[in-house]
Amino acid sequence: MTLPFVEKYRPTKFKDIIYHDHILNVFDNFINQNKLPHVILYGPAGTGKTTTALAIAKKMYGGDVNKMILELNGSDDRGIQTVREQIKDFCTTQAIITDNSNDCLNKIKLVILDEVDSMTPDAQFALRRIMEKYTYNTRFCLICNYMTKIIPALQSRCMFFRFEPIPKKNILKRLSYISKREQLNIDQSTLKTIVSICNGDMRKCLNILQSMTTGSYNINKDDVYELNGYAKPKIIKKIIKNLIDKKKTIKYNYEFIYEQIHNNNLSLTDIIDQITDNIFDYDISDDKLKDILIGLAKIQYHLNNNGTEKIQLYSLISYLK
Repeated sequence: MTLPFVEKYRPTKFKDIIYHDHILNVFDNFINQNKLPHVILYGPAGTGKTTTALAIAKKMYGGDVNKMILELNGSDDRGIQTVREQIKDFCTTQAIITDNSNDCLNKIKLVILDEVDSMTPDAQFALRRIMEKYTYNTRFCLICNYMTKIIPALQSRCMFFRFEPIPKKNILKRLSYISKREQLNIDQSTLKTIVSICNGDMRKCLNILQSMTTGSYNINKDDVYELNGYAKPKIIKKIIKNLIDKKKTIKYNYEFIYEQIHNNNLSLTDIIDQITDNIFDYDISDDKLKDILIGLAKIQYHLNNNGTEKIQLYSLISYLK
């Protein structure tokens, strides 16, 4: 069975990671000097946090990496029992690797804990104590999307590095390389469209690329929008134009947007994201723009917390009216 592109093309060495050179240089120095501290890698999804953590482990341990690291996902193993059993057991056992050139590497093991912001507060407090007690032989690499969900006691024991969204030019270059390797029938304008809807999320780009090229037909940029549930730019422009047109009633706008959502299988959340990206192209004063953006943020919040889509759609229309 063919591997997903995300795993097939996941970098294993620092030199193959396409961005965050400044962070990689810091870790390179840590490893060369045997001074790796506890660290927190945080930032949006698909920006290379887990890939970087695994590359650090590979650089430190080489072929013995599986003996020297414990990799867990906080969303699956989120309770205090995991900390007390799996993590503590790993920290208290001694693993000897075959590379005897560096005494420090024979002592220090690495725990990679992904999505640690999904762990319960009790589990995080227990983890704090484990980190404190076993610093002499174990380092912790914590990975999360939101630093605010990490308790201060953990934050104070770690160095933290923010992974920002990957620039579009870097992602496009990587997608072009993969397309050539896979002999995909896809042009540059379509690749640019994939990049534009992913907001710096490399994993999402690779998943879209693979899902759209499994068939035998040619893919164009309209297909990218249609097959991934995004509104075409001309639809978003029409929606904004209608919303700021004083002659168009609230009822008319509701019926028009509702029709677009259901005829094109769109999500109101994605429509709001696309409106936010395009609203700056219109002649709207800063004062009104400020109120619109605050309103869009509130609507997004309510949608993410099980708000009724019908009511939020009326709210969207009202804010822009």
